[in-house]
Amino acid sequence: MSNALFTQWVEMSQEALKKFTETQSAVLSNLGQQQPLNVTSMAEMMKASMQSFQQLTNNNTAAFNNLISNQATSLKLNVSAEAIQKLTEIMGSLTNNAIQQQTKLATDCMKPFTEFLTKLSEVKNPEDLTGLQMKFAEDLGAALKAGAADNAQLLGSLQSAMTVWTEKTLDKTIDG
Repeated sequence: MSNALFTQWVEMSQEALKKFTETQSAVLSNLGQQQPLNVTSMAEMMKASMQSFQQLTNNNTAAFNNLISNQATSLKLNVSAEAIQKLTEIMGSLTNNAIQQQTKLATDCMKPFTEFLTKLSEVKNPEDLTGLQMKFAEDLGAALKAGAADNAQLLGSLQSAMTVWTEKTLDKTIDG
């Protein structure tokens, strides 16, 4: 029982993560192609990033609802209630942390952009502009790299939480 449920959960998470990663890759590849960077392209990148995260959240929610509706009836009721409650806590914590990370990422990406716009008026020659663009690209790259590291850490904590949840809760359905 727990193997089938866990397998469905893993497949659901992999599919949602795949969609999220594809969208993020498309956003980042478009960022590298646009020269020079302007307010519209930055806004489009941030909007696409937030939309892809919202899509990930919606996909996870829909898949989770489907998973629970398919499996809840076959689980023992007292263990099922505990399992669902704990899983809801895990998902709630994940969602809160993910939203905080995406908000932090948006803020961290806007800082180099606002600095770029502020210092743009100080540009006197093409070398100044090139240097400013390079600084912006470096700072934005650092913010995106930090965001990716935060996301990897969040996914690692989800994996750990799901492993503990499976071992402590779902195995009770087999043992009685």
